[in-house]
Amino acid sequence: MVFLCITSSCLRYPCIAGLGGIDFARRYQHLEWRLDVEIARRTVAQDATPTFMLRLDTSQSSAVGSEPRSSHMSADYASLKHLQAQLEAAVREEQSVHARRFQRYIQ
Repeated sequence: MVFLCITSSCLRYPCIAGLGGIDFARRYQHLEWRLDVEIARRTVAQDATPTFMLRLDTSQSSAVGSEPRSSHMSADYASLKHLQAQLEAAVREEQSVHARRFQRYIQ
């Protein structure tokens, strides 16, 4: 399962600050990925199972300095394709007239 880290300001939207233990103050630094393919097993010789291994590096700024953290995740192709579709839908929704009007009212 892939988790999305949102870098929105918790001070602007305090109602979402406690959702699911997601740390909203962390910022994206780097993403590394690799493709692992299991091409055979003892029981099944003709089965190829691709899996994407991801490492997401984030940091949190503080008065002392930045605190780096790495999250290791794995996902199959179908999960990543679904995540891509959801992110593209979120970007389209954020650019809609209704969302822009809502953003003006919040500020």
